[in-house]
Amino acid sequence: GLDVRMTGDLAVLGLLGPARAAALDAAVAQCLINVARHADVDEAELALGYAGGEVTVAVMDSGVGFDESEVPEDRIGLRTSIRARIEQEGGTVRLWSTKGVGTTIVLTVPEGGG
Repeated sequence: GLDVRMTGDLAVLGLLGPARAAALDAAVAQCLINVARHADVDEAELALGYAGGEVTVAVMDSGVGFDESEVPEDRIGLRTSIRARIEQEGGTVRLWSTKGVGTTIVLTVPEGGG
């Protein structure tokens, strides 16, 4: 089990259309799966926000961190389940990770959508 702390307002998710909300939900779920599987911690933090017509969810952990360039090509979690889903909705994915310090992934999508 992963203990997830949330800050921000869940209501911002109501600014998204159902398809965009589902894509964001699935991407966040994959982020949390990755934390549970790879970060070697038992807690993560989600921060939700809205600014400039965009909904943002940040997923943060203080785990082992990783180098994105070292992720094998056959691993699809970050590339497909997270990045491709968000980019398909016109959004962006920003990732910061430092070995021994942790990882932060910021998912941003425009409000509205299908």
